[in-house]
Amino acid sequence: MNPASDPFRSLYDDHSATLARYLRRFGVTDVDDVVQEVFVVASRRLSDIRSGSERAFLFAVARRVALRTLQRERARAGDETSEATCDHAADIEAALETMRRRAYLEEVMLAMDDDLRDVFELFECEELDKRAVAEALGIPVGTASSRRRRARAFAVEYARRFHPDAAEPLAGARSGLFLAGREWYAAHQVWEGYMARVDPKLREELPYLAERSWLSGDEAMKLYGASNNLGLSEEAQTDVGRFVSSRVNQAQVSELQRVARRIDDGGMWLLVRNAARIWRNAFDGGTFETRTIGPQHAHLVCRAPMARLRFFRLCVAGAVESALTPFSARVRLLDEGHSSFTVSVEAA
Repeated sequence: MNPASDPFRSLYDDHSATLARYLRRFGVTDVDDVVQEVFVVASRRLSDIRSGSERAFLFAVARRVALRTLQRERARAGDETSEATCDHAADIEAALETMRRRAYLEEVMLAMDDDLRDVFELFECEELDKRAVAEALGIPVGTASSRRRRARAFAVEYARRFHPDAAEPLAGARSGLFLAGREWYAAHQVWEGYMARVDPKLREELPYLAERSWLSGDEAMKLYGASNNLGLSEEAQTDVGRFVSSRVNQAQVSELQRVARRIDDGGMWLLVRNAARIWRNAFDGGTFETRTIGPQHAHLVCRAPMARLRFFRLCVAGAVESALTPFSARVRLLDEGHSSFTVSVEAA
């Protein structure tokens, strides 16, 4: 058979050597065996591999197989009792941690187009600024910045498609939340102070956020973190949440309020139960759930990395209060764990 007419042979010829280098770099000793296992999986799922996504598919499989291989080595080493073997087990554990930290970045870069990969590596790995990247690659500064944005967007989408189980509990937030917050800051003359607290690298990206539907988890954390350090009063921070909710979720909340007013008993609880759904739609990941405490008392529980920020907690409390305005409900913020909090809602 002509190799060019055999999709599996072409897949192997095009990617096996690169896969071997990838696995060897992160401590896999039986590289040939792991490469073979990866292509066994690929042969079974050949019809599932979309054209143009071959490399992404193979490296996602390779990462999982390699991690299992290292974990098996760690388990075998743990069964031994000699001091030398204990040292070997520690080496394997270190290799696992190294692979978890670095393999994903390598995997994403290998899945990128060449022009994006070159820019991404210089920005994210070498930590060069945009002018140095442009000079190194012989491209305009604007092109370097544009490719960096595209590369970062690719990395976020790659994580959602191939590693949803390993994603952060809060993978991102709708950019509309940030844009509405920016409107509040401008109206209250604190925008310049906010900008001074935003990470300088991210500051360059702010003009382009309106072009995207979602912020990554890292971007969202930094933007909320800058707000957290702005020194606003608690009332002002809560008001940001009220304002953002009125801009971003107003259509949904207004419809729920209209329906809830028609219910003689329990209309407010209709809103509380649906609050989790409304705010869950504004975030990619994290959990928002409601718990009934009594006939007139409920809790909205939020778990997300950004919950560690007082600003984020107060914003959510303000958003809940805004939604329940027609019912004169008592809304209180109950601080709990490092990455979770509860908003208490009681009927007036």
